[in-house]
Amino acid sequence: MEYLATISDIFKRRHSKVNIIHAKGLEVCRTQGLTPNSCNFFYNNLQTMYIQHNYNPNHIWNYNEIRIQLGRQSRARVLARRDPNVVYNAIPKSHEWLTINYAINSIRGVLPSFYIFKSKRLKDDYIKLCKLGTGMAMHKRAWMIAFLFKEFLSLFKRSIPSGVSLTNRHSLILNGHGNYVTLGAIEHAKDIGLNMITLPFHTSHA
Repeated sequence: MEYLATISDIFKRRHSKVNIIHAKGLEVCRTQGLTPNSCNFFYNNLQTMYIQHNYNPNHIWNYNEIRIQLGRQSRARVLARRDPNVVYNAIPKSHEWLTINYAINSIRGVLPSFYIFKSKRLKDDYIKLCKLGTGMAMHKRAWMIAFLFKEFLSLFKRSIPSGVSLTNRHSLILNGHGNYVTLGAIEHAKDIGLNMITLPFHTSHA
């Protein structure tokens, strides 16, 4: 049977350096935030801050948050003998959401995490087995909000061995989400000697 070439086959032969791939979806807000002007503004601001304060490498921190749902590892792969047909993986009875907030610096330093659990009030010490200095809070949707971000900044200051002050400044690079990077948070950070540098909106995961 004679081979009938498709349009894509013909195109590939004529343009060997070009490939047809599936495009990955990207939210419109991210494409609007990641523009040449916004990127240039960020890097110019970053350079100005570095020149003005001459940060040590261990004074440059990156903040991020991640939301996970507990008990969703039911399809984990494990090593087992060939005999059993089924291998069980114990999962929690609850599948609540949890937000983990953390900061790392440019020389692999890691500060104690700040956990936000889904609840309206404190029910138990969920972090009693965590690293010393770990913080926790409650929110009805386990979200980071302005009030809790101030709590994170206080935890950040307490966790720095050399201290954070107006004469020993640190920088915190973060995504600048409007829910918690408010004027009050910026003023609080400035008062304790912490300079917050925000990435272009919606681009920390672009």
